[in-house]
Amino acid sequence: MTVARPEFLNDLRRFRASRRPLVAIGFLAALVAQLEAVALVLLVPWASTIAEDETTYRGKLGPFSLSVDVWTLAVIIVGLVLLALALSVAQLWLRARTVARWQKAARANLLQRWLAASWERQSTDRVGALATVMEFVQRGGLVLLRVTELIRSSLTLLVFLITAVLISPLVAGLLTLAGVVLSRALRPVVGLSRSSSQRLIGLTRKYNDELTEVATLGRDIKVFDATEAFTRRLDGMSDEIERARTRQTLIGGLTQPLYQYVGLLLSVIAIAFIAQRGSSSVESIGSTALLLLRGLTYALGAQTAYQIITETSPFLDSAEQFAASLADAADVEGGAPIGDIDELRLNDVSYRFTDSTDDALNGVDVTLRRGEAIGIVGVSGSGKTTLAQLILRLRQPTSGAIHLNGTPASELSLTSWRRRVGFVPQDVRLLHTSVLDNITFLDDSIPRSAVEDALIAVGLAAEIEALPQGLDTQIGSAVRNLSGGQIQRIGIARALVRNPGILVLDEPTSALDTRSEAIVHDTVATLRERMIVVIIAHRLSTLEHCDQLVVMRDGTVEMQGPANVVRATSPYFREVVSPTLQPK
Repeated sequence: MTVARPEFLNDLRRFRASRRPLVAIGFLAALVAQLEAVALVLLVPWASTIAEDETTYRGKLGPFSLSVDVWTLAVIIVGLVLLALALSVAQLWLRARTVARWQKAARANLLQRWLAASWERQSTDRVGALATVMEFVQRGGLVLLRVTELIRSSLTLLVFLITAVLISPLVAGLLTLAGVVLSRALRPVVGLSRSSSQRLIGLTRKYNDELTEVATLGRDIKVFDATEAFTRRLDGMSDEIERARTRQTLIGGLTQPLYQYVGLLLSVIAIAFIAQRGSSSVESIGSTALLLLRGLTYALGAQTAYQIITETSPFLDSAEQFAASLADAADVEGGAPIGDIDELRLNDVSYRFTDSTDDALNGVDVTLRRGEAIGIVGVSGSGKTTLAQLILRLRQPTSGAIHLNGTPASELSLTSWRRRVGFVPQDVRLLHTSVLDNITFLDDSIPRSAVEDALIAVGLAAEIEALPQGLDTQIGSAVRNLSGGQIQRIGIARALVRNPGILVLDEPTSALDTRSEAIVHDTVATLRERMIVVIIAHRLSTLEHCDQLVVMRDGTVEMQGPANVVRATSPYFREVVSPTLQPK
C-alpha cells in the first residue's frame, strides 16, 4: 500500500472535525476484518476435509492445532460471515452519515464566510464563482468517502497480514515485500495524477465562470448576433478540458490494472517458491495464500482510494483558498447601535479601487440632514455610484471619514447601520418566492401589517391585492406577472418596510410610467420629513422634490447647494441638460 506523503497528511487534516466517526469506522473495519480473516483461514481445512471425505478435521494451522467436526466448522464459518455482513452494513451507514454531515457543515461554512465577507470583496468575484466553489466543496464529500474507504481497506489488509504471519510467516513476508515494492513503483503515477487533476480544476473553474456569464448575457448575445463567437470561445475551452480529463482518466486508470495483475503475478511466484521449499503444510500455505490474495483486493481498494483522494483534493484546496480569502475580507462589525439619524457627513472622503492608480472619489465633503432630499447628479463615471456605496458602507473610505450624528462610522455597528440605511437599486432583483418574502427579504421579524403599509406608500397595494394569492403570490425573474414599474416599486417598498433613517435611491423612476412616477414622487416628498433621502438621478423630474443638489465631476464635488441655485448656476446643468428645461 502507498506510504503517506506530506500532502496526503494535509488532505486528512481537513477532516479533523469528523475524527470520532472515523475512529468508529476504523474500529468496525478492524472487527469485520478479523471475522473475515478467521472465516477465510477456516475455509481451506473445511474444504480439504470435505474433499477427503472425512467428518472431522485434525491438523495444524500455523501454531494452532484444530480438531473439529466438519459441519460444526461450517456453522462457525457461516456465523462469522453473517456477523461480518451485519457489521459491514452498520459501517456503511456510519460512513454515509459522516460524509453527508461533513458536506452540510462545509457548505454552511463556505456560505457563511461568503455572506460575512465585505461587499467590496464579493464584487471582485466573477458571476457564478460561489456556485463553482460550492461544487468543489461537494466533491470534498467524495474525498472523505475515500478516506473512510482507505481506513477500511488499510485496517482490513493489516489484520489479514497479521493473521497470515501467524499462519505462515515466510509466505506472508514474501507477499508483503512484493506489495511494498509494487506500491513504491506506482508512486510516480500518483504524482502525475495529482498534477493533471490540478490543471483540470483550473480549466473547469474558468469554463464554469464563462458559462455563467453566457447565461447572464443571453439577451445581449441574441441582440448582437454573437452566438457563433461565444460558441467558438466555449468550444475552445471545452476542448482543453477534454484533453486534460482524458489525461487525468488515463493516468488514474493505470494504477488499478498495474496493481491488480502485477500483484497477482508476484503472489503466484511467492507461493510457488514456498511450495517448492516444502516448509509449510498445504493447509497453511492455502490459508495464507487465500488471506493475502483476498488482501490484494483490499490493497487495491486502498490504492484506489488514495489515488482518488490525491486527484480530488485539489478541488478542496481551491475551495479552502477561496474561503480563506473571504475570511480575510470579513466585514468589521464595529460597536454602538444606531438610534435616530439627524445628520450624515462625509469629511474629506476619498476612495481608490485596489486595481486602480487614480481616485474614484477625491476630497468629498457633503453633509446630509434629516428632513432633506438630496439629489446627486453627474455624468457617467463622475463618482455618484461610489459615493452611494460609501453611504451604504458597502465600501470603506481610503482616506477621510464618515460621521453619523457626529460619531465616526467605524465606531458604529455595521449591522445596525444597514438596518437604518435603506437602498433602492436601479435594477431591483426579485427572489423566486412570494411578494411578502420579497418585501421582507426573508426577515420574519417584519410584521405583515408593515408590508401592507409599505405597499400603500408606493401605491401598489391594490395591484398586489388583485394578484391570485395577494401577498402570497409567487413572483420572481422567471414569473411574468409583474411589470417593470411594479418591480421597481416593490424594491422601494422593500426599503421602506424597515423604516430607515437614510434612504438611498438609485434612479428610482427609470422603469416607471408617468402615473407610477408621480406616486413615487409623492412618496419621496412625504418620506423626507422623517428621514434623509438621497437620490441618484439623471431625470430632471426625479429631482423636483430635492432640497439640495450635489453635482459630481471626475470624483469631486463640483457644486452643492440649494436645488434652485445649483440648477441655475451649475456647468453640469448648462452642458448636459437641455436649456429648454432650465428654470426661468
